[in-house]
Parts: sequence; C-alpha cells; structure tokens
Amino acid sequence: MAQTQEINIPVADPSDPYANPAAMPSSADRAPRSFDIEAFAKPDRKQEDWRYTPIERIEEFFNVFEPSNETQVTVSMIDGSPLAEGVTYAEGTVGDTGTGIVSKPNDRVSAVEWNSGKRAGILTIDGEIDQPVLVKMHGTGRDLDAFHLSIIAADRAHADVVVEHDGDARLAEGVEITTGKDSHISTTFIQEWNKDSKHVGNQRIHVGEEASLRHSVVTLGGDVVRIRMDQDFGGEQGDLNMLGIYFVDPDEHIEHRTMVVHNHPECKSRVVYK
Repeated sequence: MAQTQEINIPVADPSDPYANPAAMPSSADRAPRSFDIEAFAKPDRKQEDWRYTPIERIEEFFNVFEPSNETQVTVSMIDGSPLAEGVTYAEGTVGDTGTGIVSKPNDRVSAVEWNSGKRAGILTIDGEIDQPVLVKMHGTGRDLDAFHLSIIAADRAHADVVVEHDGDARLAEGVEITTGKDSHISTTFIQEWNKDSKHVGNQRIHVGEEASLRHSVVTLGGDVVRIRMDQDFGGEQGDLNMLGIYFVDPDEHIEHRTMVVHNHPECKSRVVYK
C-alpha cells in the first residue's frame, strides 16, 4: 500500500480552547482516520455527520462489496483532443503509488470504497496547461461499483480540471487532490446523474505551500448524492476557495459536506455553498 501522510491538527489548550483558532476542538479532532472499515461504526441518524442523510437509502455502501467495474472513464482535453503535454493519465488499482497519499479515509463509506475498489485513475499535471482537462465518468447500470481518482499537481503547475458524472449508477467514489508548492489549480465536479442513480463520494484535499485551489461542486441530479470534502494545508500561505451548488427535485436527496483544517499559519479559506 502506498505511503500515507497524516494531517497535523494542533491540539487546543483545554483551559482556553479558543486562544488559538486553528486548534479549536472540532469533529476533525475526534473522528478516526483509517483504512480499516472496523474503525468506523455503521452510520445512523444519531451520529452528527449522518443526521441529515437517509441512511436506509444508501445501506449498500456500508459494507465491502464486489464492484461491477462497469463505470466508463475517459480523459481528454475539454475540446475532446488528446491530453496536452504535461498532463498524463494512467489507470491502475487502489493502493498503487499515487493513491492513499492524502490522509486516510475518514468515515465508513470512504473506507468501504477503498477496500472494495479495484480501479484507480491517476491524473498528473505539470506545467501551465492552456485548456481544461475533462474527466468523464459515465454510469452504464445500477450494479454497485467503486472508483478511485487521484489528481496530482506538481509544484508551480497551473491547470483546470473538470470531472463530469452522468448516466445510471450506484457508485462509491474516492477522490484525492494534491497540489504542489506555488501551484494554482481549479477543479470542478459535476453530478448530473439519471433519476435513480446513487453516488456516495469522499474527497480528500491537500493544498500545498503557497498554492491556491478553487474547488467547485455542482450536483444537478440523482436519487441520492452525498459528497464529503475534507481538506488540509501543506504549508503556509495556502489559499482555498470552495464553492458548491445543487438543485433538488422532489424525492431526491443531495448532500454536500465540507471540513477545512487550518493546520498551518497564514492560510486562508472561503467556503460558499448554496
């Protein structure tokens, strides 16, 4: 298994927990992080992170399963042309180098995705890329499937990445985003699933020293779509801008959850979800 890096969360002074805002106690301090499924209890409405989620509609994602591997993944530039110089994409297996490098799973469904998934895509970016990279994930059925995507930007890289989801699916998805020092990256995740699709996703994000990341999530369809984003900084003067929006039809459940950890000084974040 690839080497993992731990988030360094400052410990608050119990006698004055608000003296250092970056060390204020939060769910990030209390929650386990592990590749072991048994480190996490099965979700229920009594747990803070799951109190708004219709648990009974996503129970199939709470235990390890055999993935169908039917989700179609294609990667190109946004205009359909082959990948530009400086952009590479390779598909392998979960646990390969380039996966498991941003902390560890932080809830049961993300640990299930890690232990169930067979396929992992690794997108690497180096240099200044003129047009956006498009990762298109198309669901071809409702058999349970899992996919893991790592987006790795080198130091001083400049690029935009768009990840589109559509079709019919029941997908457990893991995403890791790593930005190098002084890189400037934009990522946009679009969920436009057909009506009966289910998508449970977990995104772990590491913003490098003096780097900026604009991270956007747009969900427009699906029976149940629940995406959790967890982020930390890799050095001083990191800049994170998180934007999210969703449109919900009757009987649909759309849920975006964010967690930002200011574990280095002189970093800033802005989170706006509608």
